[in-house]
Amino acid sequence: MDDLSNRSKEDLIAEIERLRLQLEALNGNTREEIDIGMRRYDLANEATQDGIYDWNLVTNEIFYNSNWKKMLGYSDDELPNDFKVWETHTLPEDVEKSWKMQNELINKKRDRFVLEFKMKHKDGHWVDILSRAVAVFDDTGKAIRIVGTHVDITEKKQVMKALEASEKRFRTLTNMAPAGIYLTDLEGNCTYANPKWLQMAGMTLDQALGKGWTTALHPDDHASIESSWYASHDSRTTWNHDFRFQTAEGKLTWVHGLAEPIVDAEGKLSGYMGVNIDITELKESENVMKENKMFLDKILDTSALSTWISDENGLAIRANKACLEFFGATEDEVVGKYNLLKDEVLQSSGCMPQVEKVFSEGKVANIIMDYDFDAVDHVKVEHATHKIINSIITPIVQEDGRVNHAVIQTIDLTDIKNAEKELLEEKLKAEQYLDIAEVMLVSLDRNGHVQLINPKGCNILGYSKEEILGKNWFEMFLPESQKEEVRDVAEKVFQGEMESVKYHENEVVTKDGEERLIAFRNSMLYDEKGQIIGTLSSGEDITDRIKNEKMIFSHLDFLKRVNILLNKALNRKQLLTDVLKETLDFFDVDRSWLVKPCNPAAESWSVEMECNKADFPGAFASGKAIPMNDKDADQFKMMQDEPNVVELHFDHNNQDNKTADTFSVLSKLLFTLRLSSGDTYLLGLHQCAYDRKWTKDEKNLFREVGNRLADALNRLQFVTSLENSEAKFKSLFESGLLGILFWDAQGGITDANQVFLNMVGYTKDELLSGEISWKDLTPSEYEKKDQELIMELAEKGSVTAFEKEYFHKNGHRIPILIGAATLNDKTDTGVAFILDITEKKAIEEELKNHRQHLENRIEERTKALNRKNKELDDALKVFVGRELTIKKLQKKIAELEKKKE
Repeated sequence: MDDLSNRSKEDLIAEIERLRLQLEALNGNTREEIDIGMRRYDLANEATQDGIYDWNLVTNEIFYNSNWKKMLGYSDDELPNDFKVWETHTLPEDVEKSWKMQNELINKKRDRFVLEFKMKHKDGHWVDILSRAVAVFDDTGKAIRIVGTHVDITEKKQVMKALEASEKRFRTLTNMAPAGIYLTDLEGNCTYANPKWLQMAGMTLDQALGKGWTTALHPDDHASIESSWYASHDSRTTWNHDFRFQTAEGKLTWVHGLAEPIVDAEGKLSGYMGVNIDITELKESENVMKENKMFLDKILDTSALSTWISDENGLAIRANKACLEFFGATEDEVVGKYNLLKDEVLQSSGCMPQVEKVFSEGKVANIIMDYDFDAVDHVKVEHATHKIINSIITPIVQEDGRVNHAVIQTIDLTDIKNAEKELLEEKLKAEQYLDIAEVMLVSLDRNGHVQLINPKGCNILGYSKEEILGKNWFEMFLPESQKEEVRDVAEKVFQGEMESVKYHENEVVTKDGEERLIAFRNSMLYDEKGQIIGTLSSGEDITDRIKNEKMIFSHLDFLKRVNILLNKALNRKQLLTDVLKETLDFFDVDRSWLVKPCNPAAESWSVEMECNKADFPGAFASGKAIPMNDKDADQFKMMQDEPNVVELHFDHNNQDNKTADTFSVLSKLLFTLRLSSGDTYLLGLHQCAYDRKWTKDEKNLFREVGNRLADALNRLQFVTSLENSEAKFKSLFESGLLGILFWDAQGGITDANQVFLNMVGYTKDELLSGEISWKDLTPSEYEKKDQELIMELAEKGSVTAFEKEYFHKNGHRIPILIGAATLNDKTDTGVAFILDITEKKAIEEELKNHRQHLENRIEERTKALNRKNKELDDALKVFVGRELTIKKLQKKIAELEKKKE
């Protein structure tokens, strides 16, 4: 008798009808099959709230169950079982689509009927319906019946509409912000950036998405941003960093970046929301040399890696704290004294040529050695250490090719040696583990005599270890009917033919004469020459499991449990975990998993959720991305276009699939989940212990589970997206990055965040009591400008950010940058973003005073130079006059001397 328990709801009804048609030709047992099918169908109907209809194409009679009518607000007796009921309650255009698709189903142009349409509720509103149906054919191939289900998807449609409204509000708020606002996922991939951010970065939104935004970064800033970002991510704290944007034209913009973590509806960190503020003028006014020194000091002082720096002659000029602690030295003992090129330990170990090439040729040196600092003679270190180290010496090369510094980073390898010792100890523990293993471990020699048996094996067989060792396994512990079969298995092992007998099930006979079914995994034992000398087998007692499976598991009960899990799941993780675990247990597979997304164009793929047996941990347990190879890509591409369940088998001797080899897959079952978002997921089962052949009924059941899982994921996706959208807006409002207020044209402030309240000096209670008005906060000279902007808001819906002032509660003025926009198509209410620019104005005033000071100094220096020039001119005149007088006297003396002669 065929097993009907694993059929989908529509398939069960169709099978019952086929049995009815054959009733007269069958014996009494067939009626029992029909009764079983009907009982299983009733159980399936109880497990879900789906509406069910049954249309007899021969008599044109139709049946609607109570749930079908209940979806439209009617009791079972209020609507007749008449085909016109469906037509009169359905939109005309949907009736036309349905007729067309039903004709294709009847004429076997399609396997299944799947369609969304609207039906009118008793109280007048429209209900969104998802309908699925299958056709029943008689022995001649003629369609005689159509059976199907109705599912109310109105809530899903409403969630989608609310999500769109929430996203529109978020975009309106951020588009008018005077600062750059952006969103990222956990890996730093940009998912959104507002116009101000794009203006700063000099790129379009399409260019910024994903990792594209990193191309706008100055090349020198990449590493610092990445390290600080992941540090904030790990601690779930605010990211705070200064960096530079560099446009394609070469324009540099200094930015102060702040980012707050976003927690989704499940309380899980889902990404970051950030704000970028232009601080170019502030950065340009700072001392570049001081900044560079602070940056270098910070890197060295905070690094946990032993790092020190030498000059071009190998002399230590700087060492961080980690380095001094590593070598047991003080700064006075090393800096300015230790010379890398004079290290006696490096010289005696033959490593000095590598070190010299660092300075002479600019090559990186990687040295592993047993290093004793106390053996270095040219310096004295009181607490010197002795360790096995790995030092990487990196040259710093100038533009002219000269090496002027070297950076030396050192790792302690001493623990690795200790780890080798621990590994040996772990090996001994593993051997001890065999004695407490929960599976039978037995070793046979070539003659079939038992050489090894663990306590679990003795427990299963009911003998002591002494009663088993040395006995012939085949003669003493096997039933007569299986001795020859198991001898053949052993012979194949000894001949090296392992693939066909690596896994084998057979009964063993216990001391009490009971036969127990054991699942053996067999391997070979070799001697020093590589000759096979025996077998080692691990056996799991599966007797009780097989019996329990036959008694407990049925496909209908499984579907009922899946429905319960789908309906009670509160989040995606719980949904996938519960359903995959239930699927793993029911099908008795080694892994059940879900791949997201099923994308053959990706460089790698990973498993979003996986449930597995301990012997086969799989991709999810390893926590690594799996490189996309050609076989994987072909498989994903095939499944994107495949509406049915696909069965695959793998022969590892032929190396036909790298991924299957990696995860020991012998047999696989796949089904594609197509969500309303456009994403395609891949649901799969792995059989690794043996090559399993899947029945048609198993495939139909797996497809039904996939369809129901897809429906549940759609529901959770829409609800979660709505909640996350609201969370993004809440994060922006409460982030502390910008002042935000909601205003009306009469001057009222209906709400504001704490940043704005701190800016103007008021409390939340004063805001709620109506004591704050944006008109009262505005100095009188801005009133005319504000009225013009109110009119512009009514006309355009937004205004460009502009500078003005607000009064603080204590009376002083606050310079601000403000942008505003209307909300929800109303012209007299809206939202405004406010940025305090007091610091910016102070910097501008300081630069103005500095320029005036320079001009005054230049004027004073000019006057001083003029005075000095006049003094020099006067002195020159005196000097020239004196020289003329001396020459006249000399001439006179010469004339007198001549007369004297």
